[in-house]
Amino acid sequence: MFGDIRDSNLLKKALEQDNYKILYNSLGEKDECIIFFSSNNIYYPNTQDQLEDTIEKNKFEWENIAKSKSILTKYGKMIFVRDMWKQWYINGINQKIDSVEKVIEFLRTETENMRVTTVGNSSGGYMATLVAQKLNAKMAYCVSGQFDIVDQISRQPVVRKAAEENYKYINIVRTITSTTVIYLYPALCEWDKQQADLVNNNNFVISIPFSNSKHGETCYGFNFPYILTCDKQIFEHLMKNAPMGGVFKKNFFIQNSWMVSWYETIDCQFYKQIQKKAWVSCLFCILSRKTTINSYERERKNI
Repeated sequence: MFGDIRDSNLLKKALEQDNYKILYNSLGEKDECIIFFSSNNIYYPNTQDQLEDTIEKNKFEWENIAKSKSILTKYGKMIFVRDMWKQWYINGINQKIDSVEKVIEFLRTETENMRVTTVGNSSGGYMATLVAQKLNAKMAYCVSGQFDIVDQISRQPVVRKAAEENYKYINIVRTITSTTVIYLYPALCEWDKQQADLVNNNNFVISIPFSNSKHGETCYGFNFPYILTCDKQIFEHLMKNAPMGGVFKKNFFIQNSWMVSWYETIDCQFYKQIQKKAWVSCLFCILSRKTTINSYERERKNI
């Protein structure tokens, strides 16, 4: 994955950084905290130039999503975390916080007496899932994340060494016992399909498959400000009304987020009744497409 960059002085410099960022937002609720975990794509390709750019600009994934109005008005505290080793946070995030356990304890301290939501894509989704369970978080959003990294033992030296030392989080399925995980994944990607199979029977995981074949691709990015403010009941409702085959298209949330927002304000049984009317569904589709495209067009510029 890294070539010679792993032994470079620049990577050592990267590990001297905090590799976390904490922002407070006066518009949001003071007791609501959202934690964004960057993936192994935090810098790519694995070159000196890309790594240096990430260090100099102090880049974190999800920063542009976090600038959206819907996120800012909900979460009073935002924490961004990254793993510059790109090894599923096994070695922690910096020289002091140098293990998964220390990352968890650091975040436990930072979120004391707060309602916590965790978010991450790929390896960030793996960490978001694990941390959410350990902190008894309100919700975890795992986008194309992993629940088992045993296949990385032969590919990644840090993972291999961890496995040799009986690292207990190679498989995290058994840790998912308290916090609901909203799992969005591309159903046509073989790696993601294998991961999805691991949690098929877990009652704490709501799996939302998308008709994409590329790892990490689910719905359009500018839908995430809306998605990250939904509660569990919204996703349960969506899955009960999933399209034929149970797989969603990439533009699903564009077409339906207005409709779901509207659903939040009215009686659920009434909503189900009117949804049976074909002409109403068609009208919803037309209105939702217009409404959500207009409402997200402004936010799209920030993503």
